[in-house]
Amino acid sequence: MKYTKIFDSQEGLKANRLHIFILCFIFIPFSFMLPFVEAKTADEWYNEGNDLGRSGKYAEAINAYDETLKINPQDAYALNNKGIVLKNLGRNDVANKVFDKASQLQKSPGFEIIFAIVGLLTIVYFLRRKIDI
Repeated sequence: MKYTKIFDSQEGLKANRLHIFILCFIFIPFSFMLPFVEAKTADEWYNEGNDLGRSGKYAEAINAYDETLKINPQDAYALNNKGIVLKNLGRNDVANKVFDKASQLQKSPGFEIIFAIVGLLTIVYFLRRKIDI
């Protein structure tokens, strides 16, 4: 016949105090430090992908480029380099799709077009002003 020890209320209370102490003074202060842990930036992931690709670690390079694209989905350079790595792995069909997407992003209007438009509007403004005088 086995006997089990019946805990009295004082032992249970001591165990609860210990758990509360651990929770309050060990886990909770460290949980506030989590936002201060710096995550990698898109540029850091991109550079890591480049380094991994150069060293022949193509699967890890693809993962690094994917992390870059999670942060900055419009990064045509990361897409282009991902396509190169996919070509090196022999996944030509997927690489061609990635290259197409990268070329579409590079063709999208950027600051060059905006500056050209602003420049033209400025010229038109000053020409009209000169004619009105």
